[in-house]
Amino acid sequence: MVIDRPEVRAVVSRALDGAGYAVTAGAGMYDGLRLAQRMAPDVVVADLALSVGDSRAFIRALRAISNTARVPVIAIAGTDPLGAEVSAKGLLVDALLDADVSEEVLQQAVKRARSRRNLADVTPDMRWDTPAGGLSVVAADGTKWSVHHVSGQDGRTKETLMFVSRAGYLRVADFPENWRSLPTEQLLALGALRPR
Repeated sequence: MVIDRPEVRAVVSRALDGAGYAVTAGAGMYDGLRLAQRMAPDVVVADLALSVGDSRAFIRALRAISNTARVPVIAIAGTDPLGAEVSAKGLLVDALLDADVSEEVLQQAVKRARSRRNLADVTPDMRWDTPAGGLSVVAADGTKWSVHHVSGQDGRTKETLMFVSRAGYLRVADFPENWRSLPTEQLLALGALRPR
């Protein structure tokens, strides 16, 4: 979980512990991302009122990384600084709960989210779209890669493909526009990520 507010953290800890989960807390957005990539969690509970880091960017990053793209994410609502309406779909989360959520409601939300997600082991050459608009693929050696198109923002920066795995990331400057339809081996070869 990545939650700043002590009272919310206490409720979430009791709820997850009571449901049989081992609870690990990230100290902010960046620590939470490092933990999520290293641990491959069953579920992530994120506070929308993080004091350090952007909780929405944290959720988008989880969805962009192949190892965490399909992990259920439960968001705990906070005050939106822009006063905008938020929805679970818009946030790319499985559930959006009020800050005063009860332990029982949280446990039910986690159970529903996990049952909806296909958490089966992946096999080589599997591929699926990520909620953040990328493509996750599994190499012949079982390594999961998340591939995303990154647009040049100022006319000087080239458009690139960004390959992300547990080991880190790699950007590639030249790529075909039909990259999504390439066979997995060809796609990974663009980033010199050839199966062993």
